[in-house]
Amino acid sequence: MTVMIEETMYESKIVKEIVESIFFELPRSFSRVSEGLVGIESRVEEVMKLLHIGEGGVLFIGIHGMGGVGKTTLAQVIYDMVLRQFEVRCFISCKEEDGSGTNRRIYRPLNDLKNQFISKIRMGMQRNFLDDNDRISVISRELRHRKVFLVLDDVDREEEIKALAWSPDWFGEGSRIILTSRDVHLLDRHATASAIYEVKLLNDNEALQLFCMKVFKRPCPPSEGHSDADLYKKVCMKFVKLAEGLPLALEALGSRMSPQTLPLWENSDEIRPGSSKVIERSLEISFDGLEESEKELFLDIACFFRGSDLVNIIHKLESFGYFPNISIDVLRGKSLITISRGRLLMHGLLEKMGQQIVYRESPYEPGQRSRLWDWKDVLDVLKNKTGTVAVQGMVLDFPNNTRRELRLDVDGFSNMKRLRMLKIGNIDCVENVSELYAKLSTLVWQGNLSKFVLPDGLRIMEWCGCSVFNQTYLSYPLKSLPATFEPHNLVELSMPCSPIEQLWKGFKSLEDLKIIDLRGSQNLIEIPDFTGVPNLQRLELEGCTSLSKLHSSVGFLKRLKRFNLRNCKCLKSLPDMISLESLEFFDLSSCSRLDAFPAILGNMTSLEILLLSHCSRLFEPEDLSGLVCLKSLNMDETAITQLLPKSCKDVSFGGRKSWDSHFHCHLLQKESLDPNTHSILNSLSDLSSLISLDLSYCNLSDGAIPNDLSHLSSLEIVNLSGNKFARIPDSICQLSNLESLYLIDCSRLQALPKLPSSLTYLYVENCPKLEESSDLLFTGTLSEKLALADCSLAALYIDYDGGSPCSILQLDLRKHLETEGHWRRFFGTKVICGSWLGPGIPKWFNNKSASSSVKLEMHPDLNDNREWKGCALFVVYEVHEHHKSSSMIFESADFVYHFETDKGHLDIPFVLPVPKVTSVGATGFWVYIPAKWFLEQYSKKLGGWSYIDALILSDSLAVEVKECGIGLVCSEHDALEFYEALNIIGQDLDLETYHPPLYRL
Repeated sequence: MTVMIEETMYESKIVKEIVESIFFELPRSFSRVSEGLVGIESRVEEVMKLLHIGEGGVLFIGIHGMGGVGKTTLAQVIYDMVLRQFEVRCFISCKEEDGSGTNRRIYRPLNDLKNQFISKIRMGMQRNFLDDNDRISVISRELRHRKVFLVLDDVDREEEIKALAWSPDWFGEGSRIILTSRDVHLLDRHATASAIYEVKLLNDNEALQLFCMKVFKRPCPPSEGHSDADLYKKVCMKFVKLAEGLPLALEALGSRMSPQTLPLWENSDEIRPGSSKVIERSLEISFDGLEESEKELFLDIACFFRGSDLVNIIHKLESFGYFPNISIDVLRGKSLITISRGRLLMHGLLEKMGQQIVYRESPYEPGQRSRLWDWKDVLDVLKNKTGTVAVQGMVLDFPNNTRRELRLDVDGFSNMKRLRMLKIGNIDCVENVSELYAKLSTLVWQGNLSKFVLPDGLRIMEWCGCSVFNQTYLSYPLKSLPATFEPHNLVELSMPCSPIEQLWKGFKSLEDLKIIDLRGSQNLIEIPDFTGVPNLQRLELEGCTSLSKLHSSVGFLKRLKRFNLRNCKCLKSLPDMISLESLEFFDLSSCSRLDAFPAILGNMTSLEILLLSHCSRLFEPEDLSGLVCLKSLNMDETAITQLLPKSCKDVSFGGRKSWDSHFHCHLLQKESLDPNTHSILNSLSDLSSLISLDLSYCNLSDGAIPNDLSHLSSLEIVNLSGNKFARIPDSICQLSNLESLYLIDCSRLQALPKLPSSLTYLYVENCPKLEESSDLLFTGTLSEKLALADCSLAALYIDYDGGSPCSILQLDLRKHLETEGHWRRFFGTKVICGSWLGPGIPKWFNNKSASSSVKLEMHPDLNDNREWKGCALFVVYEVHEHHKSSSMIFESADFVYHFETDKGHLDIPFVLPVPKVTSVGATGFWVYIPAKWFLEQYSKKLGGWSYIDALILSDSLAVEVKECGIGLVCSEHDALEFYEALNIIGQDLDLETYHPPLYRL
């Protein structure tokens, strides 16, 4: 040990540095330096793996995360653990308190940072230099051959890195440099960074421990023998939820409470003021470092767009003058927002901070704030006409159980000259009518409606009304837009379910307008002249049941990409000619009075999806062969028999109904097969790109399917349901890429041929003759494949048939579970799912939730992907009666399973069809997903997970997920218990007892 002493050093300082040097030489144990720090162990372990202490080379490691997440704490713990292994060690904070007593941190001068580092290098000698070059020279020269451990904490400027750790050449072999920052892009730009580690928020268990340590000085609330145990737990979880895993917030909240005061917060949903200021000051540091336009974007997200689908709001943000792709990347880099599953997310405390910044613009006069999002403030401004030019955005949406009659002034918008976004109503997230009805309020406009005005500066206008039980809610008050309304900068006009009869009279110049959405506007009669709307990209008119006329200009919108006229039942004709060269999606489904398809002028080479189902009067189009990019064509219940473009990939000729969720091309059902159908079937050989073929309910008999299918080399999905053949031709084996085969309601089917080895999903249902000869069902090895590890069949569906067991496969599941080794192969490779008739969620699912999401905390011992075989999930869902007759609901629906772990979320969800149900009410559905599937999705080992978070949604408003549960299968014992749990209704869960069709994923 060497201590360098300057002549001018005081004795006390010499003693201090000697003691410090001795202290540095003492060994540091992890348990000592991390005492009282919750959740630090796993995070330290992950960073230590990146540091490769003891190995050669010079490594730079970045640590980033949002403010208050624990970057400094993590770096300090690691520093204290390893510093004795380095010749030179230094922890430098790039910011310091400003001395005002507000705990606000400011930048330290660069020379101070350099002097501190040089002082550590020389143990206090030569701290004052003539110029900046001398300082850099000393750092690079004297460290070049020394093993250094340097932490630069809270780096926020490129200059700080340049001054202290710009190049690996400055440091000796084995040196390690840690840079902590809220800005991941700053770390990315530092080309020498070997790895970057993101500090994750605490999970719920960790957060509860930290909060309780502050309040009770113990890792959990009092339980045994304590009269307030339940109350303590309830209030603690409330604050855990408010903090959303942010350690700073949990410490600030917990340190200001005691066991005596905690119960007082039982009915509060707000963070107490003393704590919020501490939290806000820390979080605002990142906000203060943004450019002005980035600050405005952050505030818009905090007030209006948190949780929004990013794809759906990009055009809105662009209309406000932002460069969203660039600015959103900046906000992500500074850990102010995240993007998960395509949605724009923000920590709840950051949202509150942004809203508080806006609130401070005018605490007592909401009409003088830039943004209004609280429905009470919006009503106050509109009722009392207190809006000003300060207001830029306004959202009026009501929480549940606030249904009432609201009286507003027709002149309420008149003073908001700079209003750029107006959004009234939001029923997109409503899942059932009862929730919708409780949510809606009636707007009563006071004054002369002829004086109703909308600001001309609007860029985004969303006004979503609705009619429920013959009463109108949140409705736009006029039958057209105001005659004086000239919104030249308008980009989106969305007025679904509005009472308007026409948009405007005559001509309007709206060159920036890209989206018009009038879906469900049942009073709309005609579409006006769109000559002045040349840049329109989306025109949504679905469900406009009174619409009878389209102006001819609609047929010449050169930039139109999506045109939706589904269920416009009074529409008799389209423009005689169309030239929509950018059109990609065209939906005319259920336009039952439409009798002619327009002539196509020029090229429509962008059109990929054309939906003409249920247009029973529609004559033959002149020529579809020119649609060279058409991939999906739906002609369900039309008389069209024209041959198809060779580009088609999804084609069907079904009649009565369709099963698959792909787009279809159906022919009108006939008692006997039409000769034209034979012609089209024979022409299928030209469709070498065909992927999905639906021949369901076409009354096909033996011999109808061509014997040579070898040209359909791309075919992956075939639906032969509802036909009259007794046998399927052997030619189906020629489909070398076939993955899914559907055989539902094939009443005469007696046997199956040899199937292609590529087949993955087979669905068989209601085939009585096939059931009678079940020994002929699967020849060869298919049944064996189902039970053995090399099975190519990836999914097994077990279902009920109105309570009557139906035997198809002679395969005893329990036998395979009890056979040595078979359970491991069976549960290791197969997705298994089924319906459930028992009450509620079975007890085996030990993690349950009364919502559509559930979280499973992983046991610390499960640290390797071999430790668990799979994950089972259970949902209780309900099909609502009022949706059954709705034209907006498709015949089939899917469950969509989203998964997230502390390693990130899955970009591709797991999808299973919702089983067909014949009754209304709560129904159960379970699925077992092998660990192998998770491993393939993450492309990495499963070890290290602390939780699995599942969100289960339905893509149909008809299906509502009410409850869900989750559990792990880790052993043979778990597998048998899982089996027994699903055997509760008293019937044996053998495959010979249940429907076992194999389901698509």
